[in-house]
Amino acid sequence: MSGENVSLTEVEAAVAQAPGVLEAAVVGVSDPVRDTVPVAYVVARDPDEPPHTEDLDEWAVRNLAPAARPRAWHLIDELPRTSVGKVRRFRVGS
Repeated sequence: MSGENVSLTEVEAAVAQAPGVLEAAVVGVSDPVRDTVPVAYVVARDPDEPPHTEDLDEWAVRNLAPAARPRAWHLIDELPRTSVGKVRRFRVGS
């Protein structure tokens, strides 16, 4: 990502610690300038008061390296999972 080695698993673990986030999935998305950028899909800890994407952006600036910061945030109701509970990354965002 932008010529830097970014572990999506590590970004995901960090994003899951952001205020208001219950769980998260981070995927790499093609970008014409940076090759691939991280995009986050988050499930709110409290669906009645989900985190604002602007607040998540601010949190990312304080807690993640520039190349690891998600370029987009998507609030979703739940992460798609396999029958054994693993996140289906290829289904996130579809």
